[in-house]
Amino acid sequence: MAKVALYAKEKWGDSLDALLPGNEPDLCNSHGLRPRYGIEDYIPKVETYLENLKDVGAIVDEPMAAGPTTRCGWEEIDILNAGLDKLP
Repeated sequence: MAKVALYAKEKWGDSLDALLPGNEPDLCNSHGLRPRYGIEDYIPKVETYLENLKDVGAIVDEPMAAGPTTRCGWEEIDILNAGLDKLP
């Protein structure tokens, strides 16, 4: 996935506003994809994703991650308080 992000950054350059690590991760549990999946599971995955993006050069020092978009069950403030606000 990191290589796809790098390709997007190279292709669109400054027109690329952000990379979104996950779409509606709160639905993983309710759709049965990851039983009992919660915010405490999501934060380490985002951290790993951001590290992979740095490793391939998709992000350097500028903030490029956005999100997550959520649909039900998770509140953005809870995600931030769980540590998302401390990630690059």
